[in-house]
Amino acid sequence: MPSLKQGVSFADSPDTIRDKGLVKGRIWKLPKGTILPDGLIFNVRDFDHPLLNVNRKMKKADFIEALDKLSSKMVRTNDVVK
Repeated sequence: MPSLKQGVSFADSPDTIRDKGLVKGRIWKLPKGTILPDGLIFNVRDFDHPLLNVNRKMKKADFIEALDKLSSKMVRTNDVVK
């Protein structure tokens, strides 16, 4: 079930990613209004650090499939964190 402490990290802006200094590399964007694949949900405990999580128990293969669908909706940006 959804966790407020664990999940796939997202950020509200490239500046947040740079300021936290936790990851390096290309920044990808999930366009505003994108509908998440079935079974995925964002937990927004901290507005600048939402966590992508599951909204129900699912098989690992189903989770990977949902992440695959989500990745196809992501947009590559020219922003790179060094």
